[in-house]
Amino acid sequence: MSKRIKHQKRKLSIRSRLQREVTGYVLSVFRSNKHIYGYVHDNKGKVLFSASSLKLKNKNKIEDANEVGLLVSKMMKDNEIEKVTFDRSGYKYHGRVKALVESVRQNNIII
Repeated sequence: MSKRIKHQKRKLSIRSRLQREVTGYVLSVFRSNKHIYGYVHDNKGKVLFSASSLKLKNKNKIEDANEVGLLVSKMMKDNEIEKVTFDRSGYKYHGRVKALVESVRQNNIII
């Protein structure tokens, strides 16, 4: 199997588990080769808000992920969301994905 197919299978497996468990809001991550995106949506899939590293000018991708996490957590605080479920979208909990989630946790958001 190719890497892409394995990633899609992991993603579907994670999403099916989340659909059974989620009652509130979900923080989803998308990671490309250059950028990282964080989305907060409700359990029906409607995106409430998002943040990305497109306009950030850091040379380090992990610093970009930290800033995106701070932006997402700030928007969550503004909308009085204090608890979310994390959807890693099939990516390993490592590197940029971990940096984004840890920066959200530092702002007292329960994941």
